[in-house]
Amino acid sequence: ILDFQPRMSLITRTLRLASTDLFHYVCLFSFIFIGYASMGTFLLGDRLPQFQNLGNSCSALFRIVMGWDPLYRAMFRAASKSKTQSTAVVFLVFYWSWII
Repeated sequence: ILDFQPRMSLITRTLRLASTDLFHYVCLFSFIFIGYASMGTFLLGDRLPQFQNLGNSCSALFRIVMGWDPLYRAMFRAASKSKTQSTAVVFLVFYWSWII
């Protein structure tokens, strides 16, 4: 595509050579992202509208990673209202492992 100029064609050649690795990275990232979104829906779906379904969970997780939506306190309060304390612990592991 950018072969009209040698330096610009370096970009397309690099992407062409890395396409297999990029494909595998995107597949793995998607698998992990959907897993976290499912866990967010399972943990917080009945308490927070941002996690009511998988689409909302994906959007909320993306906003959290980008730093656009500081939901931590609302999410922790919602997880703490559970009947068992283990939900709060699972939430903390879920949230901090997602951020890191």
